Amino acid sequence: MQLGSKGQIKLLHWGKDGGPNSKVWGFWLVGIKSLFSLALLRFDPGSREAYHSHAFNCVSWVLRGELHEHHMDGTVDFHCSGKRITTKRETFHKVYSVGRSWVLTLRGPWAKTWREYTSERGVVVLTHGREEVGECQCAECRARLRREGEYWERLTNLQHALKE
Repeated sequence: MQLGSKGQIKLLHWGKDGGPNSKVWGFWLVGIKSLFSLALLRFDPGSREAYHSHAFNCVSWVLRGELHEHHMDGTVDFHCSGKRITTKRETFHKVYSVGRSWVLTLRGPWAKTWREYTSERGVVVLTHGREEVGECQCAECRARLRREGEYWERLTNLQHALKE
């Protein structure tokens, strides 16, 4: 059940988490955006292309499976069954699931906006209901874009060198 025009309250609700292109499905035991959410997440294999921040801080536990958390600076954190993950609102990442993974997540109250990055669109600012409210032009996002471009250039060069 979902109440409110943009899913402000969810009780025993099954649905996509992270938008239509996400590989994550969630079963919300309870979700009250102004207070907290408790959900069981199913990560299907792979990842969507968008790096993103969050509207909330959260603590999660990998119940089964393995997740690789890719950061825009090229670092990767590995999370396996039994591991606790703390994600802050400002964490800018994308998560790759090795096979299907299950995660229990406890999320704090939602901020009004968060950001998402794709190479096609750059950084966009989102609000409730995944409504776009603008493009981010802050110095931090511009620096992240520059680092991300440098990282992918290094990765591409390495892949070509390995093929030779």
